[in-house]
Amino acid sequence: MPHPCAPLPYKKARSENRAEEIARTKHLSTMPFLQGLRWPPFLACSARAGRLLAWGRYSSTKAASAPLRIKSGHKDRPARTRFAPSPTGFLHMGSLRTALFNYLLARSTGGQFLLRLEDTDRTRIVPDAEKRLYEDLKWAGLYWDEGPDIGGPKGPYRQSERLHHYRTYAQELLDKGRAYRCFCSKDELAASQLGSQVDTGHTGRYPGTCLAVTPNESEERAARGEPHVIRFKSSSEPVSVPDIVYRGFRKRQAEDDFIIIKSDGYPTYHFANVVDDHLMDITHVIRGAEWLVSTPMHCDLYAALGWKEPVFAHVGLLVNAERQKLSKRNADIHISSYQEKHFLPEVLLNFVASLGWRAPSKKGILTLPQLVECFNLKFTKGDIVTELDKLQFYQRKHLDRLLVQDTADSRPAPSLVPVLRAVANDIQALEASRTSSTLETPKPPGPVFADASSLGELHPALRTDRKDDGGRQQYVLAALRLLRNKVWPLKGLVADNRYAFWRPSRSRLLETLDRVDEAVGDVVVDGSAGGIREALVSARRILEPLSEDSWTAVYLSHAIGTANASIICHDRETGKSIPHAAFRLWRWAMAASDPGPPVYALLELVGRHEALARLDVAIELLEEDDST
Repeated sequence: MPHPCAPLPYKKARSENRAEEIARTKHLSTMPFLQGLRWPPFLACSARAGRLLAWGRYSSTKAASAPLRIKSGHKDRPARTRFAPSPTGFLHMGSLRTALFNYLLARSTGGQFLLRLEDTDRTRIVPDAEKRLYEDLKWAGLYWDEGPDIGGPKGPYRQSERLHHYRTYAQELLDKGRAYRCFCSKDELAASQLGSQVDTGHTGRYPGTCLAVTPNESEERAARGEPHVIRFKSSSEPVSVPDIVYRGFRKRQAEDDFIIIKSDGYPTYHFANVVDDHLMDITHVIRGAEWLVSTPMHCDLYAALGWKEPVFAHVGLLVNAERQKLSKRNADIHISSYQEKHFLPEVLLNFVASLGWRAPSKKGILTLPQLVECFNLKFTKGDIVTELDKLQFYQRKHLDRLLVQDTADSRPAPSLVPVLRAVANDIQALEASRTSSTLETPKPPGPVFADASSLGELHPALRTDRKDDGGRQQYVLAALRLLRNKVWPLKGLVADNRYAFWRPSRSRLLETLDRVDEAVGDVVVDGSAGGIREALVSARRILEPLSEDSWTAVYLSHAIGTANASIICHDRETGKSIPHAAFRLWRWAMAASDPGPPVYALLELVGRHEALARLDVAIELLEEDDST
């Protein structure tokens, strides 16, 4: 039985209608609007051009809907993939997408995902980039099976430690006559390439000066230490590239004789890439479409060395709204910047997975295991406009998903912990502002209110003098579950929902008392004329018998209903009863009339002791007000 994630086998029915397609091609080529049309190099073949015209669904704006030809990657042949970054800076959005797609293919087929460092360009290496790379990938949950830090059967996994392999295969190409040493200086190359530009119209192509150097002379000059590079002798005809996204790709002209070993003895990217992918048994290479134009060089190298190339899939280039390639210098696309802003790893993965790929179920919100389960190799062709604003949508959806799942479990999901920590830090910063305002000392930086006197005592579970860090985390988690529709963005969350964390101050209760008194009018409690104080005393009397175990939303909702049934509020002018006015009394005592979640939910959050304490503060304040 085929693996559920494996792509469907390629249908041969298309080839049965080849004659009809070619006839349609000839008909199309005679149409006036196509006369004189210059086809791109990879459409130079009229039959292929006709097929693409006939199969309009393969346009650059749509994903190919036909099943893809997969040479391996089924359950009986797991895929071996790799992510091979250079340690030259930060992991960015495009790199994360490449790593994710290769990871998903390996995991969905029961294969292996490798991490390899391409560090042969020694001038561009950043000292701590490797460490940051490990941290970013682990933060995203993309763990590798083999790599520089954990080793593996195909190591070493740093290219700078594999120079002997490159020398061996460079010598093999020299022996086969598919490579030669080039002793041209930079000045000679500059002059000859300028001449080549004038003579042929092609820029920057090597004129083949050192092709005339005999192997014996080449060996002798190299033995004397004369500076040189090793060039690959490219095929005389353009090389076709099999690619499951772009089908066949072929340039208009053959490749230049490109360098494979530099004068410092290090390999170029193209040569090391091919050698390492072969020696590490890589079956699939998924990478950005910007590498498609270089792939003919890679395929030529594979053929020259007698090796089978991997399956290539080149995914669309990430561009901004102006169709410009995303710049690596833009800090907004660095993964670390999103960590600092408390985005969840699931959000970044879900977002980059949507850039050029769509889940078969068309379900937008997916976890990493769900991405593995439904992954296939149907990618969108063409540039991908990266709408970073969608990250906000994914963040809200994933936060909601994590906050509602397993609500009976007090332990947060691991990816939620940094968010909880950020909220706790905001609470402590605001508490420091409150206490410094009370003491009339300089206020520390942080999310402060214009009037810190609106805050009373911090909830006991959140006090830093308690050693129960787990209790603080559980309370913040419970608060976020209650406020989950308001959680994102985090900025302002604590300030906008202050009474989930602090009881109202006496001054704030007094400030809002007149408004609530006007809203509820004349209050009748248990059939007798009373006031707000009597109503709250009655409410407290009904709540107090509830034990800690019974302090749940169900019991609290029933208790509040019972209390409200005994409280009738009348409009002072008309004498008519005011529906649901009693709820205003509860909200005033609990949150100084601030809008927020249902009263019973707020009571459940703050707990029995704190809820009764807030009622006591309000009742005491009303008694003092009556006496003055």
